[in-house]
Amino acid sequence: TCTPAGITCPANITVNSAPGLCSATVSFSATATGNPAPSITYSQNPGTSFPVGTTTVTATATSTCGTATCSFTVTVVDQTPPTIALVGGDMTLECHGAAFSDPGASASDACADSLPVSVSGSVDVNTVGDYVLAYSAIDPSGNSDSRSRTVHVVDTTPPAISAAGANATIECPAVAAFTPPTAADACDVNAQVVEVGDVTVPGACSGASSRTKTWKAVDAAGNSSATVSQTITIVDTMAPTIGVPGASVTISCPASPVFTAPTGNDGCDSNPE
Repeated sequence: TCTPAGITCPANITVNSAPGLCSATVSFSATATGNPAPSITYSQNPGTSFPVGTTTVTATATSTCGTATCSFTVTVVDQTPPTIALVGGDMTLECHGAAFSDPGASASDACADSLPVSVSGSVDVNTVGDYVLAYSAIDPSGNSDSRSRTVHVVDTTPPAISAAGANATIECPAVAAFTPPTAADACDVNAQVVEVGDVTVPGACSGASSRTKTWKAVDAAGNSSATVSQTITIVDTMAPTIGVPGASVTISCPASPVFTAPTGNDGCDSNPE
């Protein structure tokens, strides 16, 4: 007895791609009926590799009593994310140095080959701080990868310090007036001048001395300049003044003379002799 061939396909199949591949090996089977028993052929055989996407498979049952066909779909879903590779790693730049140039990044994907990489974030090379750049890439299936790079903007350059006032020699009893230097820094508009020394060496006479002040400049990052100094020497070259002695008088013997000594005055010496 000849019974026409019949065939029943499996339900539509959805599988994930193999790790790191843009395909998956898929097994399936259709069921054939009829007499004599039909042979089954497929437009793509079971146990073979199916690409990402949807493939329609047609199954055909063939016997001497005729043929029958059915079809179903095999969908391979890409679940492997792309991979971002940074060019270089974190970076350290000097404040107010060369302009920042992003070394960049690339993205590869098993199914899409190379992908564009998006970058967010910015770097201000004129301001000390840590700046994070975020890199991301998305493949056509919506899988994504992300990486980040930190750019450290640092200040290791000492501030500049101007000259202090010129050394000077003044006459006692004038008071020394010092002229401190000024500070300038590319990264810190508020760099400070700090006094680090104030030394007075007494002179050879009362009121005379040599006084030296020393300064340095310090910025917000703790960098220090070299020191500068100013010395002011106080001298006493003015002779003291003398008062009028007592009046000349004539006395009679045997009286003893009594003298009235003059007084001395000096701007630098409170006890002139």
